[in-house]
Amino acid sequence: MKYFLPLSILMLSVAGPVLASDLQLTGAEIKARIIGNTVTGVDDGDTYQEYYNPNGSIAGTDNTGKYTGNWRIDGDQLCTIFQDTDNDVVTAKDWNCSNIGVIGDHVIWNDDGDLSDAKLIPGRR
Repeated sequence: MKYFLPLSILMLSVAGPVLASDLQLTGAEIKARIIGNTVTGVDDGDTYQEYYNPNGSIAGTDNTGKYTGNWRIDGDQLCTIFQDTDNDVVTAKDWNCSNIGVIGDHVIWNDDGDLSDAKLIPGRR
């Protein structure tokens, strides 16, 4: 575990060139590699775990509890939308689309140059 942070920093330092190269996943590759599997990581200091269900739904948990969302493939990007916990109206503009790269069991999310790293776990966890 003590090597995870340095490894993540290294992975992110090479992720830009990787995503700009042939390792950026196509829409079909995203579906084959991510969908039906679990992604776990840290976002804004909160640990999360998300299962990308083949039916287009996302079942997630984080430090505050369970949450749900949906995914879709748009071209060569994975787009997600999550249910608002404040009961605000969720609209089409709330979809967030990212380019995806996979290196081993690491998923690199590229959201308009904002890179993040997560771990890919086979199946539902």
